[in-house]
Amino acid sequence: MRRKELSEEFRDKVVDRHRLGEGYKKISHTLSIPLGTVRSIIKKWKVYGTTETLPRSGRPSKISSWAKRILALELTMRPTASLKELQSSMAEMGENVHESTIARSFANCSRYGRSERRRTLQKANSDLQSRAEFAEKHLDIEMGKDPRKPRGKMSSYAYFVQTCREEHKKKHPEASVNFSEFSKKCSERWKTMSAKEKGKFEDLAKLDKVRYEREMRSYIPPKGEKKKRFKDPNAPKRPSSAFFIFCADFRPQVKGETPGLSIGDVAKKLGEKWNNLTAEDKVPYEKKASKLKEKYEKDITAYRNKGKVPVSMPAKAAAPAKDDDDDDDDDDDEDDDDDDDEDDE
Repeated sequence: MRRKELSEEFRDKVVDRHRLGEGYKKISHTLSIPLGTVRSIIKKWKVYGTTETLPRSGRPSKISSWAKRILALELTMRPTASLKELQSSMAEMGENVHESTIARSFANCSRYGRSERRRTLQKANSDLQSRAEFAEKHLDIEMGKDPRKPRGKMSSYAYFVQTCREEHKKKHPEASVNFSEFSKKCSERWKTMSAKEKGKFEDLAKLDKVRYEREMRSYIPPKGEKKKRFKDPNAPKRPSSAFFIFCADFRPQVKGETPGLSIGDVAKKLGEKWNNLTAEDKVPYEKKASKLKEKYEKDITAYRNKGKVPVSMPAKAAAPAKDDDDDDDDDDDEDDDDDDDEDDE
């Protein structure tokens, strides 16, 4: 990695300290610069008697000036000449250079050589044919949203905003609504509401969630679309890791020390605390995480052995053939699961 060039004033300081009798290592340590830099500055001062940047000739050009003039004339007469053709002309003049060198040379004077066509017409036609075959195979797949798909579940805040919109329409039926200002007012009002006032909307959200889960169980997506995996609320929850158990214990402490921190800053501080712990301090949390993992493995094994309907198949196709009662629905299954969970506890 190249370092930034030191100023002439700074280089004079290095020379002045050297004149006073300081060693290279001491100068390097005092001015916080590499030892090699100190050596090169003093060496240059001894040879040239100055620390200023001297002009240099630089690397010679790979293309001579007369060859550039001839190529420029050829490019003016034949604007469609490719770099390959220009390279051949250079070889005839006795100068063998790469195509990129020619392109870079002309780009500096706002002239550009045309790159040679890489794709043949036969290849382009075969690509078009393969695209057409792919399109014909997928003509039957309907694009866009499936009208038979169940409506998505609404959150408690969405129900609250819907209620606010209806109230606003009743009070001001002809007035237009500025969506950004209306959303901001709803958000401020939602933050000031108590838990009791929010309870009505949370109950509506829970009912809508049950409706959505029930409809998604019987929904079969159209061909070419993957069905979203249904997550059973009665399934055992995955265990927390040792770090998350540690966070649950120390999060109130971090919030109490600095109450104005955001969620991201709190997580950052918890991560720092966890990294500062020794291996012995982490042992209790790792033991808790290990016990939770063992319990989860037992619970998930028992849950899978209950004969749950696979989430990738419709509920009707996975119904057991030995059941006498054919009218059992999903609610009965969930009630049985709740009873089994209480017995396990």
